[in-house]
Amino acid sequence: MNPFRDPMKPLTISFAALTFLFALFLFFPSGCARNPVTRHYEVTLMSSKEEARLGEEQDKAVTKLYGKYENKGLQEYLQSIGSKLVSVAHTRPFTYHFNVIDSGEINAFALPGGYIYVTRGILAQCNSEAELAGVVGHEIAHVTARHHAQQQVQAMGLQIGSLIATVFLGEVGFYLQQYIDLLFQGVYQSFGRSKELQADEIGQEYAFKAGWDPRDTGQFLKTLNRIEHGRDRTVFHGFFASHPETVERIEKAEIRSRDMIQGREPGKRGRKEFLRLLNEMPYGNRPELGEFENNLYQNAESGVSIRFPDHWENFSSEGTVVSKRPDESYFMQLITAKPKDESSSESDHRSHDRGDGQRPTPKPKDDTSLESLTSREDYFIKLREMADRFESQSGWRRSSEEQMVIHDIPTFTANYQLQSSLGRFYSTTAHFMIIKKNLLILMAFAPVDKKDLADYYFKQVFDSVRFMSE
Repeated sequence: MNPFRDPMKPLTISFAALTFLFALFLFFPSGCARNPVTRHYEVTLMSSKEEARLGEEQDKAVTKLYGKYENKGLQEYLQSIGSKLVSVAHTRPFTYHFNVIDSGEINAFALPGGYIYVTRGILAQCNSEAELAGVVGHEIAHVTARHHAQQQVQAMGLQIGSLIATVFLGEVGFYLQQYIDLLFQGVYQSFGRSKELQADEIGQEYAFKAGWDPRDTGQFLKTLNRIEHGRDRTVFHGFFASHPETVERIEKAEIRSRDMIQGREPGKRGRKEFLRLLNEMPYGNRPELGEFENNLYQNAESGVSIRFPDHWENFSSEGTVVSKRPDESYFMQLITAKPKDESSSESDHRSHDRGDGQRPTPKPKDDTSLESLTSREDYFIKLREMADRFESQSGWRRSSEEQMVIHDIPTFTANYQLQSSLGRFYSTTAHFMIIKKNLLILMAFAPVDKKDLADYYFKQVFDSVRFMSE
């Protein structure tokens, strides 16, 4: 509803609007469908087949970003819980896939087409099988209620698509590209207050129908509430959406559980078996991913320490760290990699084989390798080369540049203006640095109309960069 429309004036629909609606249903045959959960007709832009295809594509990105937790017993255990929940679901148009991903972040989320993920971090916070069933049920509910398909309509004006090609950092470029794709396609976004409450209700119902104690859903939400009040949240969308407030979710879950078990057996909790399976599971992030303590990120391997703004949401994965405002209006990303010329793999030697059976000629020494950097000027030359190489493969065009030294770290800063496929302009700054023989790019993204406010936060973060030895 237009908040500026006169409520007393009759509502009229223009010819242009009618034409748009006709085109919507003409070109999008899945444009209006009955929701299998609510039984209401709702506008969507994705059919079930399209959801499955999109989910399969995004699953590859998520697996690449996080990595699956290599524990066959735990993976099979999660699959069995998920299968029981799916068996009582309203509809089963997809083949569901359940995966434990190798991250210490406390999170769970669903992709279109029945791809459900829980992290090691969220498993460590569950105290029973019934609590985990409530978490997984919540994510299944997002799929059965077709929240992803509905969100495509809302997200059409927000997507910026793929901004970045795979860059000279090799695999690390993939992480940056895929994170941006997933962020703006709604994977990490909240579905909104009403849909989160709906997923709570449906997920708790699935858990109870499948044989688990529904009271444990409320117990887990109480654990979540303690976590939220004990430290800054470092999670994205999933069971931990910022709306509605957790206290409200607890109250509603407790009321529902009392109604469900009234005059019935409450169902099982499965605490002993669940805790036994988690006994040897590592806690927290892998060392190479670094650690967040509230908003302070430190990584001993890359040698970098950065303080992000208070109350921003943080995410770390292989080679990448992201910090974003809760409203997702702007964010920062740090990508890290060893330079290609620092590695000496067998493939390097094979590529220089003379082909006559004789010993391969040694690979020519790169005079611009990090080993040869002795002066500040050498560093700036190398950093400029990094920026040039980045731009040649990403297609970005530098609008301005600056060389500076921040806390004894030579830094080459390049500014860009990017345009989304929908025409919105984004101001982007990339700070190229070298710390402990690691190549680092600290990037800042903000819509042009929010640049002034965003720069205030971006400058604070950039000024906080330190060597770990400090």
